[in-house]
Amino acid sequence: MMAAPEAKALRQKRRSQRRKRLRRWLVGLGLGLALLTGALFWFWEGRGERLFYPLKFEETIVTVSREAGVEPSLVAGLILAESGFKSEARSCVGAIGLMQLMPPTAQWVAELHSLPFDAEEPQSLYDPELNIYLGSYYLAWLLERFQQQKVEALAAYNAGQHQVDEWLERGSVLRIEEIPVAETRFFVQRVLDNQEEYWKLYPQLRPNGGEYSLWSGEYGQKE
Repeated sequence: MMAAPEAKALRQKRRSQRRKRLRRWLVGLGLGLALLTGALFWFWEGRGERLFYPLKFEETIVTVSREAGVEPSLVAGLILAESGFKSEARSCVGAIGLMQLMPPTAQWVAELHSLPFDAEEPQSLYDPELNIYLGSYYLAWLLERFQQQKVEALAAYNAGQHQVDEWLERGSVLRIEEIPVAETRFFVQRVLDNQEEYWKLYPQLRPNGGEYSLWSGEYGQKE
């Protein structure tokens, strides 16, 4: 039978060994969590955010928007807000495609650029290239009409230019928080937030950030 001092020493040794194993386990766990956190951070910074801010039809967006004189990141942000990059999108009021164009508006822009389009047969607005072309040039026209004020141009894109004219009668500049219609206020804020994210995530959407040649597609040809 083991003497009391020897038994006590053995118990102490076993406790010491357990503490060492526990410390090693905790250190390993901490290291594993640190590596996992780093990997998740790397994924989020490199790819994760892009899951929430996808970029489809990239070359068309970059080339057409620059041709129209609009920031590519703004066009991408508007498309995400309007349709989530779903070219088959159609609203309950009849807005169609990526940039949710109403057929009469699309026809008006098409006529300005001598493009064949019939508002009575608007199915062609489901075509991404045509939709982006007409939508980008319409946005460019609104920006010019409202002296490059994004809030006013985007509000007009959503609620109509004459509605924005009425709001501007209350002041010389329209601020987001002053937009009386909640849907339009949310839309403008979302597009601008989207633009900021696209600008950060996709260098090719920044001014002179891409290396695309001038788009020579059917809808890009102007007389």
